[in-house]
Amino acid sequence: MIAQRKRFILSILIISTVTITPTMLWPLNSLLTDLTVQSIKEARPPEILIDSVIFTYKSPEPVRYVGARFEHEDYRILHLYQRNRNGVFVLVYPLPDGIKKIKYRIVADGVWMPDPTNKTREQDRYGTEFSVVELKRAFQRFTGNPTVRDDGTVTFKLKTNPGKIVTLTGDFNMWDPFLTRMRETEPGLYQVTIRVLPGRHYYYYIVNGDKLLDPLNTDLRTDYEGFSVSSFLVPQPKRVSVSVLEGN
Repeated sequence: MIAQRKRFILSILIISTVTITPTMLWPLNSLLTDLTVQSIKEARPPEILIDSVIFTYKSPEPVRYVGARFEHEDYRILHLYQRNRNGVFVLVYPLPDGIKKIKYRIVADGVWMPDPTNKTREQDRYGTEFSVVELKRAFQRFTGNPTVRDDGTVTFKLKTNPGKIVTLTGDFNMWDPFLTRMRETEPGLYQVTIRVLPGRHYYYYIVNGDKLLDPLNTDLRTDYEGFSVSSFLVPQPKRVSVSVLEGN
């Protein structure tokens, strides 16, 4: 018993000296999220978990699919729920950057409706109800990569084995897997700088023909086909006001 206690204390001391980086936390966050999703037995109001919102839906009638559309995406993308082991439809939606109010509607087998588990709602001028999730403050996601500059240029870096063929593909190059080749600037370090328009963008790397999400970017999103992609935001350029002084 004493030996076990000593090993436990030693392990705690070792853990306390380790520097935890966002990249290391990502698998832990994913594990906690998965455990939470699988433990849900009934539909319940939306809840914040780490850097995501968990939405749930359960209907007494059989439902083939359930999704959600969001105002900040102009309701263009249908984010599909997944059924957990208890038969509850669950959507883990990453918190959007810079937004304090998430307005959305649920789509079940093509029928639009407000979230029946969420009593916080708003109406538009036509009387249509929208569900709302209020955040205490706007969320800002940490991303170590890529580097976004004020002039609209973005630098992507990837560390992997040397001698690879690495390309960058995303919405900014029409998802062309060959167009944007990354240069190996030193053994195992690949990078490229491109100019990107303001707005949110999605991308991933292709290493010797295999898809790879950015390991230095914890901002993961889901594209319209349900696949995970890395994401970053290029802010709108700042407007400079110029005062004109007229002389006599």
